[in-house]
Amino acid sequence: MSQKGESINHVTLKLASFEGPLDLLLHLIKDAEMDIYDIQISSITDQYLSIINRTGQMPLDAIGQYLVMASTLMEIKSRMLLPVIDSEVVEDEIDPRTDLVEQLIEYQHFKNASNKLESMASNRSDYFSKEQSCTPKEVVDEQPLVIPGLNLDVLQNAFKRVLVKQVERQPVQKKINVQSFSLADKITEIEQILVCSNGRLTFDDLFEHPMVVSEIVLTFLAILELSKLDQIKLKQTNSYEMIQIIKVEV
Repeated sequence: MSQKGESINHVTLKLASFEGPLDLLLHLIKDAEMDIYDIQISSITDQYLSIINRTGQMPLDAIGQYLVMASTLMEIKSRMLLPVIDSEVVEDEIDPRTDLVEQLIEYQHFKNASNKLESMASNRSDYFSKEQSCTPKEVVDEQPLVIPGLNLDVLQNAFKRVLVKQVERQPVQKKINVQSFSLADKITEIEQILVCSNGRLTFDDLFEHPMVVSEIVLTFLAILELSKLDQIKLKQTNSYEMIQIIKVEV
């Protein structure tokens, strides 16, 4: 295992550079060249706390989430430092790091999805065609998606918001029944929801139930596809209001 992480220049790291505590943890793990499935929790906790302690004045709501993670790390560290009394009992116990590792992996998926959307926003041409069926990997070059009165950046920010909300709501999604969806399935589902909602709902309404990241991404892409096919209109009166999804009547 590399000791690179021991020599991190903490002064150069600022919390403002990170999107949250999981983002900071991923940075520390990558910098230390650790296996995410076998985190050296004692070392990572010490590095994390060192950065927190060197942080200057920050708003309480901004620093709060980092302090919550700090307490979680310290709890895991203390549990792993407890002496082993009965080896047979220990074999049956769950690794104290398990929940944290699953949160980090889920957040990695979020980051990857977010980066993919940023790439899509930059070239504005990688969207699904009407004939294409179905998985987020099957992307083709087309004309840019243009939504009157609503740019893709607004949608991208809304997408990031619901992703963060889902991660906070269900950080470890063990009880979610993961189903295999296609883009066509998700489009049909949204159309049915619109019918039951009198042809109008908010963007956030589609993300109210717990979802894994892949389903969130697919739902977002289905919204884009429906808009491009002129089957829905996306409307936002001002930047403070939720995006409205309105069914286009034929």
